[in-house]
Amino acid sequence: VLDCSGSMNGQPIEQAKRALGLLWRTLKEGDHFNLTCFGSTHRHMWPKPRPYTQENLDEALAYLKSVDANLGGTEILAPLQKLLKRLKKEEGEAELVLLTDGQVSNEAEVISLCEKHKAHARVRSFGIGSGVSETLVRELARVTLGSVEMIHTGERIEPKVLRASRHLRTPSLRLTSLSLAGHQLELADPSPL
Repeated sequence: VLDCSGSMNGQPIEQAKRALGLLWRTLKEGDHFNLTCFGSTHRHMWPKPRPYTQENLDEALAYLKSVDANLGGTEILAPLQKLLKRLKKEEGEAELVLLTDGQVSNEAEVISLCEKHKAHARVRSFGIGSGVSETLVRELARVTLGSVEMIHTGERIEPKVLRASRHLRTPSLRLTSLSLAGHQLELADPSPL
């Protein structure tokens, strides 16, 4: 999920595109991926995620070259609502990678939405530049048991992308019951570990 709002113009969008390209190259056979660009509107690279193949990677990298910071304001709620609703229907578990430099006025609503969908989607956030809302990217990672990386202007992104790639491979465990001293406790809302 790539922020293509006007504030990403210049170095921020270039850093984000480079990070995303590197991250895609770390995918493995069996993975599926897609790109959603957002601003005042949003658009998807493909109608639905595609399997990771060399052909799809080449097509995605070519598409990424054409992406620019030209979609207006930073409105992330609508694209997240659509993505999370679709992911819930697919009944799988997904990793959402968010790359943004922005701040949004409805932070609490965005965080709450992602928390409601934590059973099937973790958010891996990349906060880009000095103007990013650290509260937003850190809270999205916290409530979904994801991760966050901050990319500052002029900073090398490779180590952070590789660390995020390792996080993508970390399985999500959910605690459904707990046995202590012979007492069994069943959890109504399984807690992620």
